[in-house]
Formats: sequence, structure tokens, C-alpha cells
Amino acid sequence: MDEYIKWYIEDDCLTKEESLNLRIAREATPEIVSDEEFKDLAQQYFDRMPFCNISADDRILSFDESGTAFIDAIFKKEVDDDTLVISTNYEHSSVQKQLSVTKNKMLLTSDGDIRAYNIAPIVNEAKKYKKVFVYIIGTQLSTGEITPQLFYERLKEEFDKNGIQHKIMIDDVHGMFIVPRDYRIFDYILYTAHSLVTEYDMGILVSKEYVSGKKAYNWGKEYLEKLDIVLAKKRKMLQFKNTMIQYFSEYLSHMDLFRLFTFTSDHIFAVETTGINWTKEQWEKLDSYKIRVSEHPMLKNWIRIRYQEFSRLTPDKAVEGLHYLCKLLDRAIMLNKMRG
Repeated sequence: MDEYIKWYIEDDCLTKEESLNLRIAREATPEIVSDEEFKDLAQQYFDRMPFCNISADDRILSFDESGTAFIDAIFKKEVDDDTLVISTNYEHSSVQKQLSVTKNKMLLTSDGDIRAYNIAPIVNEAKKYKKVFVYIIGTQLSTGEITPQLFYERLKEEFDKNGIQHKIMIDDVHGMFIVPRDYRIFDYILYTAHSLVTEYDMGILVSKEYVSGKKAYNWGKEYLEKLDIVLAKKRKMLQFKNTMIQYFSEYLSHMDLFRLFTFTSDHIFAVETTGINWTKEQWEKLDSYKIRVSEHPMLKNWIRIRYQEFSRLTPDKAVEGLHYLCKLLDRAIMLNKMRG
């Protein structure tokens, strides 16, 4: 299987020039151009979003130094003491920070609420407030699980039916440009550039009305060039999860310890673990191989590997990292057998 991984890394890999291009950081000073030129740039972004069903004619595109800047601005605009915020425990730390000081909130679970379409309790709670702000991640970072489009649509339908004033924001940082998504029902759509181009720090917001950010033409143009380098490898990207499943298939047979997350994006490989925790040294070493595990000790934990990071390793380093992870997993299996 090591040869399989080496073949995968080397197949349709980045050229030296492409690799160097992806490492060039964003310019500090934004360049402002005419509205017509910027609208053309915005449409180029929408053209790369599969099944988005929006355009530069009905949505505004803006950039900022980070996604956090947009999150803070939107929470400030949309949330007050008369607002019910509906979100999850799976959101980015910047969102968690906002939620920690939010007076009225309802946090949903993936299996018990979202995938179960348990919408009636949400609507009943929403009726108690003047307005509702929904902030739910589209594709989870830790697990790669995709929030069903139908859940957002059903939720909006019920809000409309019951006359509930609402705004819906999707954090699609790990789904945009990869996972087909009808964006028409969302008031705000968030993306961060470093999701697919890891060295490029920039927040991107798509909205129905302007909230904050800059029409930084040079930032957007530069990122589009880098994004196209990554998207040109989409065939390889969509093979990633299955490649990792094949490599770890023997471990996945230990169903008392490992569970493959389902309903996930193909560019993220993620496994739920039971009773496995990691030392700081193990976490740091795995991170050096672009393999992420949970930093916090819990019964149910996770392992995650993302295409855009792992595929840029050399073949030898990729295999070396997988060997180290397997060594830790072998030890976990042995300890589990000893516990009986």
C-alpha cells in the first residue's frame, strides 16, 4: 500500500512553478478598481462554485484580512438581545467566541437535530424572539461531514410559513468550490482563502447586501490564479478519501475503535476513534505530516487528513507520516485487546 500512496502523490502532481506560486503570500495593500472590473472578477468566482445559482448581478463579493473580521462584523449587525442564534458545536473558534457572549442561543447536533430534520423544536423556540440568526457550517473541518442542503431549505420554509424574521449564514470554508451547493437561500456565505491555498490568508464574503470588507481587486485576482492551480487537480482531489480508506482498511475493520465518518466531502478523510487520546508530542509530530488529531482527551475523538495539505508532501514523507500514525494505532489496538 505504500507504493499506492507514492503513486497517488506523484500522479498529476504540482509542477515546481505551481508549488512556488501557491506559497506567495497576499499583498498588503488592496488595489481598488472600477465597479465594472470588480463585478467581472466576482462573476469569475461564482463561475467556479458548482451549482451555486447566484451571480454578480444579485450578490456582493468582498474581501478582508481574515474570515474572523467578517464573522465579527456580521454578528455585530445581526445579533442583539432580541435575537435567537441557532448554531452548532462544530463551528470555528471565532464563531465559538461570539457564541460564548450571545445571550440567546440554540446549539444543534449533527445526528440528533440536523440529519434527523428535528425542525419543530427549533421553530417553537424561534417563535419566542423578534428575529433569528442561523449560523451553521456547511462542511465540518474536523470530520468533513456535509450539512444537507435540504435541512437549510426546510428550516427556511418553516420560518417563512410561521412569519419568523430570520437571516441564514453558511460557513462554507471547507465546501466552497468543491461541494455543489445552492446558495440562493443564504443571506451570507463565508469562505477563507487558506482552506484550499494554505499559505494565502484572506476572508471572502458573499452577501445580499454590503456589510464590511474591501473590493480588493488585486487580492481577489491573485487568489483566483492560485485557486485555479488547486481546482485543476479536482480529479485527484476527489480520489483522496477513497485512497485513504484503502490504505487504512484493515484498521477500519476494528469497528469498536474506528468509525469512518459518512456523508463527507471527498477531499477530507476523517475517522472517529473511541478511547484513543494523544500526547502533545504525538500531536505535534502528526501535525508535521499534515495529519490532525484532536488536542483534547475525549472518549470519542477523531483523525483527519485533508487533500490540499497531505498531497503536497513528498512521497517519502507522506508514507513516513502514515507509518507513524499506524504505529500509534497498532498500540491502541493492542491496549484495547489487553483491556479485554
